[in-house]
Amino acid sequence: LIGIITKKRKKTTKSNADMAFLQIEDTEGSIEVVVFPKIYEKFSSLLTEGSILVFTGDAEPKESDNENENDTVQLILRTCAAAQKHSPIPDLYLRINNTNAHKADEAVKTVKMHRGESDVILYYEENGKLLRLKDVKCSVTDGLVSALEQILGNGNVAKKFKRLSNERKRKQKQPKLRRKYR
Repeated sequence: LIGIITKKRKKTTKSNADMAFLQIEDTEGSIEVVVFPKIYEKFSSLLTEGSILVFTGDAEPKESDNENENDTVQLILRTCAAAQKHSPIPDLYLRINNTNAHKADEAVKTVKMHRGESDVILYYEENGKLLRLKDVKCSVTDGLVSALEQILGNGNVAKKFKRLSNERKRKQKQPKLRRKYR
């Protein structure tokens, strides 16, 4: 299912985990999507109102409380991804300094457990160098950010959205025109 998130209701379970109920619309209509805690933690950075995403899951009947309404279908979310390559996906920046350098390996291990599409960049404060980790991509979620802040310390973890260069913006806005001259 490809659709836009028109409404998001976030709930906290009895076990103090976050989950969400989404209203998704496409050209055919709308459907409710249930996002259970483990899936919500993995994809929460993508699940914002106005996002256009590709949703995969299991359809289940949802009985109506009202006798006058028809029963509907709800989707139990399994995975989701950005519908367009230029949808905003944040990079994850980790600041490594003298006080947390001994915990950098632990932070990278934690990042590797959250596979996704975001690049991971280490910023070494001592020399001002940036290092983009090869073959390490993650899903930037609130849970991952808070876990990394516990490891590296508050203020040493940031997510930043990529800015498109002017050339890439022009390419996306203007399709190539091919003219035939005779």
